[in-house]
Amino acid sequence: MSLKSGVEVKFSDAGTQGRWAVGGSGIYYVKAPNDLVFEDFSRMRSTHIPSAALQLGRGTANMLGAAPNDCCVLVSALVRAEDHLLLVQQFR
Repeated sequence: MSLKSGVEVKFSDAGTQGRWAVGGSGIYYVKAPNDLVFEDFSRMRSTHIPSAALQLGRGTANMLGAAPNDCCVLVSALVRAEDHLLLVQQFR
């Protein structure tokens, strides 16, 4: 597929805020749980990037950032979540 100037091309439904970042030559986005994808604008080709089981896209508040030269991608991900409910007696 070749792109023409001013032509809109839809390549994904994964457009949730915080789950995508624009790099120098394409866009990075979380397509599905644990599926980080790089879409190369010039080649119109998708590359799946290993996410090391970081629980991307599983209800976590992911944030992505990409370097302008595409050398690295910064990903925030849930590593461990815990909730504790405590009863404190004789507080006063």
